[in-house]
Amino acid sequence: FSSSSSSSSSPLPPRTTTATPPMADRGPAGGASGTSVQGAAEQDSAAGLVPSPETRRETPVPASAVREAKSTSVGVASTVESTIVSETSTKALGTSVKLKETKDGTETPNKEGTKTEKYSGSKEGKSGNSESSIDELSRFISGLSLDGSSSSIESETGFSWDPKCLKHRANYDHFEKPERVTGMLKELKESGLYSRVKVVKGRLASNAELCSEDGGYGPHTREHVKIVDASKDHKYGPPKRSERDPDDETLYNDCYYLDNDYDTYVNGHSSDAARAAVGCVLSLEEQILTGEIRNGFAAVRPPGHHAGCHRHSGFSLYNNVAIAAKHALNKYPEICKKILIVDWDVHHGDGTQEVFLEDPNILFISIHRHERGKFYPGTGKAKEVGKGKGEGYTVNVPLRTAGLGDLHYARVFNEIVIPIAKSFKPDLVLVSAGFDCALGDPIGGMEVTPKGFGQFTRMLMSSAIQSEGRVLIMLEGGYNVRSVAKSAASCIRALLGDRPGKVEKDEEASKASKARKTHIETMFEETIRTVLHVQSKYWPVKCQVRRSGRNRK
Repeated sequence: FSSSSSSSSSPLPPRTTTATPPMADRGPAGGASGTSVQGAAEQDSAAGLVPSPETRRETPVPASAVREAKSTSVGVASTVESTIVSETSTKALGTSVKLKETKDGTETPNKEGTKTEKYSGSKEGKSGNSESSIDELSRFISGLSLDGSSSSIESETGFSWDPKCLKHRANYDHFEKPERVTGMLKELKESGLYSRVKVVKGRLASNAELCSEDGGYGPHTREHVKIVDASKDHKYGPPKRSERDPDDETLYNDCYYLDNDYDTYVNGHSSDAARAAVGCVLSLEEQILTGEIRNGFAAVRPPGHHAGCHRHSGFSLYNNVAIAAKHALNKYPEICKKILIVDWDVHHGDGTQEVFLEDPNILFISIHRHERGKFYPGTGKAKEVGKGKGEGYTVNVPLRTAGLGDLHYARVFNEIVIPIAKSFKPDLVLVSAGFDCALGDPIGGMEVTPKGFGQFTRMLMSSAIQSEGRVLIMLEGGYNVRSVAKSAASCIRALLGDRPGKVEKDEEASKASKARKTHIETMFEETIRTVLHVQSKYWPVKCQVRRSGRNRK
């Protein structure tokens, strides 16, 4: 498709009647924090998983302030090692951005950072843009192989990432940032996991793989693809640093927001980043379906599960998991006839549900925080079960409260996900792995630990599901860099065959007040009972009501 600067698609209406800054409404309605249960934030901070309120910026930078902040960013060459740094971010380099109120009442970034934790786990940090820190991180990234030379060729577990995905970034400390991936890479390298997986090189997805028109089989419309491609024309920032080197591109320092979606930003590299994210997923999927590897993990961004057929939304440009499902069904029809998609991101995968609402070949199961529609995006009620031939092939588990942990999610898997998956008998399992339901996430408010994610992965690999172990996990949300890194590593260990350990009662959660625990358990029981009641019409599941001790006879 030819690129166009037009943005005349049909986006979702803005979630508020007035323009709101990005990320202002990712939690409950009204711009409230994602953690609504009293005391949860204090527990996370005490556990060392999140920065203190003094170091965590609660209010995002308005778009006008972003434009004014252009001079505080630094252009970087487009080599692998130079795609991940800028003066206005971030925790990976031990810096963060403060807001400073100006005379006219607007807020602009303050170049003086505050102390926050580094990837190494240290709680000491430097303000500003340390040359030594940049050099150290650059050397680390450039030392990672993309062609498998430093990985295990014999491994049955694939891993894919692409440095192009790191160039998609805002020029301030946005939640969806490259450090979500670089932190994971550092964890895998330091833990030795990077040498145990087979690194699979990605590619840029083609128009046919993205688009459902003009002979393609992807889920998106032509107009949607053109709007994303048009971001290449918005090349903000200073000229090339070296006119003598034609390959020395700048990292475009300015970003803008698509249509009325004040969550989803793009810069001059976003189109290639989104295509590279899809390409990594498809490269892994192809090797899984041809038997070269058994399973895989795609460390990609931007995320995708909010992107619908004709719209971008919630940080998502292209729907990675939906494209992967379409690709498998169309390119490998003899091997792959039925696909299970499990989405454990704390936000409902509304885009994925939209794509497969009437498709009986795709079973979509989403476990998400809902709170009766008050939590973003507000969709995903238990009664949303699909339409037409696809009725019964959408399973929503809308959690009514925050504060749920490993044992709660394990019960959802044991009583809902696994029994339905066994009955469906998929040929391939795709996982939208959002780690914003992890303990310590600044948005999700849930308390799932890395051990829990590893256990869920192992359950999806079970022979009872009869998918021959074909499991492909791809990164969605997750905005605490440390939590994402640890959780992803646990999933990869499970893919490699390591036992993650038994999910046990969380000690921190057990310290919560009796009133809070009672509220959480009551809301959770209501969710389980409702979902089982709805799905019993389509699947062999049993509604087992558990009563609290004081009500038992």
